[in-house]
Amino acid sequence: MNSSEWSQFLGSRGFHMIDNQGFCIVDRYPVSVVLNGTTAVTSIVVRIQLAAALKKNYRKEIRELLKHKGVVSYMGTTLTLTVQAGHMQYPYEFTQTLVSLVNYLRTNSIQESIRCPICGRFETDGLAFYAGNFQRLHLSCIDQKLTTRHEQIEKNEMHGNYFTGLIGALLGGFCGILPSILTILGMERIFVILFALIPICIFYGYKVCRGKMNNAAVVITLVLSVFFLFFMNYMLLVFNVHNTYGLWLFSDCLQLFLEGDFFKELLSQSWTQILFLALGMLYSWRMITENNTKATTSIEFTRKTIHTADDPALVYKTFKSEE
Repeated sequence: MNSSEWSQFLGSRGFHMIDNQGFCIVDRYPVSVVLNGTTAVTSIVVRIQLAAALKKNYRKEIRELLKHKGVVSYMGTTLTLTVQAGHMQYPYEFTQTLVSLVNYLRTNSIQESIRCPICGRFETDGLAFYAGNFQRLHLSCIDQKLTTRHEQIEKNEMHGNYFTGLIGALLGGFCGILPSILTILGMERIFVILFALIPICIFYGYKVCRGKMNNAAVVITLVLSVFFLFFMNYMLLVFNVHNTYGLWLFSDCLQLFLEGDFFKELLSQSWTQILFLALGMLYSWRMITENNTKATTSIEFTRKTIHTADDPALVYKTFKSEE
């Protein structure tokens, strides 16, 4: 079955489907599902937010109950069930597995999360997809949270400044190379993992100084990361010359640094530095792309998942074939 067919099937069971994700209340438990696969759905991931982390005996019993039906994992108070949809002959095999899991939770008095994840108080009156789970919360809290985040995005788009962001990125770059310089000169050792700090510090410097979070932030971070990597090596060359001859030969070191043979030799010895620099760039790129554009999309998606706590449209519908 493809994603559209699965969405139609789950929708008939009471799931509110948005693209490849669905949300429902199964016997009082808020449940979210994610359909994975391109042409055909290969797996379905189920998540249930519980009030507390499960005890070891409960975890063992759940794994035993579902060992031939899916893979169960735990992250804090989140219970995750991954079902291989490609192995199923009929779609209701999935809902049977889901119902058996929920029945176990109810029979053993395992409570779903009823505390608002935003304010921490009880007496929730709504449901929404928040912090990776479909869970109970206060409608006023989620509305205020999304409104504040949207205002922050609009403020960045209106008042973000490339110049102040660039200044912050430069300051961040100097902070990023400082640990590497100190460890190389003071301990005479190279910790390549520290090179990942260079683009990360550049990104945070750009962000703290209110640079606009768009594609320009990616370009600035990329260019300055490469620049500071070579600037750091240039400064190390200056310090080494000073330690050997007692002279600060900035211009001579720069001329030597830019010579073709010296530069090629430097590149051949710096591949591990470049590798960890690239890892830092990847992290920074993800942080930048997840800011304004994706944050706006995330806000819109979350708003679509907001329901009142007693919304009858979200109640799971059981068919005789699944009982």
